[in-house]
Amino acid sequence: MKRYVLAVVMALMLSSCGVGYYHHTSTIDVAGRVNISLQPSWGPLGYDYAMFYYFPDFDFYYDVERALFYYKNYGRWVSAKRLPRGRKYPVDLHRFYKVVINQHNPWVYNRQHRSLYKRYKGVHTQPSLRDIREFRMPERCPEVSPRQGAQRERIRNSRNTNPQNPQYRRGNSQRNDNITHGNPPSRSGSSNNKGRAANNRSQGSRGR
Repeated sequence: MKRYVLAVVMALMLSSCGVGYYHHTSTIDVAGRVNISLQPSWGPLGYDYAMFYYFPDFDFYYDVERALFYYKNYGRWVSAKRLPRGRKYPVDLHRFYKVVINQHNPWVYNRQHRSLYKRYKGVHTQPSLRDIREFRMPERCPEVSPRQGAQRERIRNSRNTNPQNPQYRRGNSQRNDNITHGNPPSRSGSSNNKGRAANNRSQGSRGR
């Protein structure tokens, strides 16, 4: 009888303290947290904060902040920067569905995750961050006011007419090179003109 009373008292004490033995998930309050800059391009679109991604198709996790994969290796959960090659794991992660899980050590609740998210196996319609990053609109060029345009034109003209400006010297040297290295005027035309003038003079003297 004493043992029964003691068990009842202990049960009441535990219930008053709010201890629960059947809550297998400990979801964290992520209000106000942002880590979208750490999320990879193949991450799901629409989440400002994410601790882990769960891949229902292959049953592994990805730690966003640490950039680590967690997968089973001979019955034990191990972490690595990359997924092992030559196994069932994919190379292109954009195509497969990811479930955002905000709880510590999610692999502890792997059995529950497999049961809850198995309906997402084979789903390839989830948009990723790459979709919005690739189709981002280009930035517009800043508009130039008429006053700024006039100032730039005056500066450009002063550079072209200032002898102390290297660009002015370079332009003059190029013009001089074009003059000196250009084709000289042909002398045949001038000699022919002189010959014609001499013939006209001789014909005029004969007529006199």
